[in-house]
Amino acid sequence: MLKPIEKVDTSIKKDIIINSIMKSKGVYLLVSNPKVGKSMLALQLSCSVINGTPFLGQKVNHSPVLYVTTESDAGQLKERLEFLELSAKKRLTIYNR
Repeated sequence: MLKPIEKVDTSIKKDIIINSIMKSKGVYLLVSNPKVGKSMLALQLSCSVINGTPFLGQKVNHSPVLYVTTESDAGQLKERLEFLELSAKKRLTIYNR
């Protein structure tokens, strides 16, 4: 529902997922030039959130992750997780084309 900015309720509690970086109830996009490592960064971020491990030196409270990709298939993501030695065995849902 659209509403004027002055009518937005900011008193709603939002849980912190990553200190100084990410709160719940949000949608986050990772945007940059091609071939700079967005996918790898997104996987590292996702695994930190799933496992509750620090990310960029910040405390992380674990949370489920929906990873949406339009470029990589599930096989490529699995290979990248293995290459980065990341664990995403729980709470990672992947949606690809």
